[in-house]
Amino acid sequence: MRGLCSGKPVSHKTAEKVADAAGLPLSKAFTEKVRAGGKLGGNTQLHYHRFLSSVFEKAVKWQLIDENPCRRTEAPKAAEIEVEALQEEDVAKLLEALQDAPAQYSVITQLALLTGARRGEICALRWSDIAFDDATGTGVISINRTVQNIAGRGTVFTAPKTKRSRRCIKIGPECVQLLREYRQHQKAERFKVGSEWVRRVEIENGKTVDNDLLFTRWNGQPLDPNAVTSWFPGFLAAHDLPAVHFHSLRHTNASLLIAAHAPITTVSARLGHAQTSTTLNIYADAIQSADAAAADALEGVIRIREQKHA
Repeated sequence: MRGLCSGKPVSHKTAEKVADAAGLPLSKAFTEKVRAGGKLGGNTQLHYHRFLSSVFEKAVKWQLIDENPCRRTEAPKAAEIEVEALQEEDVAKLLEALQDAPAQYSVITQLALLTGARRGEICALRWSDIAFDDATGTGVISINRTVQNIAGRGTVFTAPKTKRSRRCIKIGPECVQLLREYRQHQKAERFKVGSEWVRRVEIENGKTVDNDLLFTRWNGQPLDPNAVTSWFPGFLAAHDLPAVHFHSLRHTNASLLIAAHAPITTVSARLGHAQTSTTLNIYADAIQSADAAAADALEGVIRIREQKHA
């Protein structure tokens, strides 16, 4: 229902159930959209092709079949990834607007901008994952897990997306100050809840630990990342900001780093991409723009030297 309220599409079966519960005809409750040509998108086709190929490959290994039939098919081509990022002026406007947002959502959004971490990675953070360096005023955030909502199981912690998704992200003084202030806020809120606060939570692999989650529901239960996604569009609209996805904050972080001429290996490591080539493919346009700017700057230096020698 949260997805419906935020305008997300649902299956025909789900739409029928909701319309029936509301006592409305399906045609009045929903607008049916048919995919052009009745075909799945290229990325979805590629996902299914890889999935089926892995299943058949396992069947060959178990000697259930002689060969993998997917080897005789041509893998579908993935569609180009459209990178949607905020412009610098919109970032400034967003940061200003976040001062009036709920503390938890404000910090989650700012961390997405400052670290480029994924939504599920941020919502899964524990205070034990953060190390503050009092000498320099900086810190390090360790990404050790992610969290997602699974139908029938609720909010569940799992291992990061890939091996390289387990990473450490350096944070500056402003981010450190943001987290320190938020920690004081959280302690005050926890004090108000009192004995209703959940003192232990189950993280990945069934391990139960003391509850030191950064982001939770009102009583300390793990926060469903979908709640962030549902809140974000309304917040942007209320402050006349571009209608981007929450994941666009990750793209914005990467684009700003590239524009600042950070090495692509550094950008890739901070994002937790499995391979540097992934970063190069996704942010090809941003890299070309940064390269063009660098070339213009170099020409400017050469002109200055020529004028001095003239």
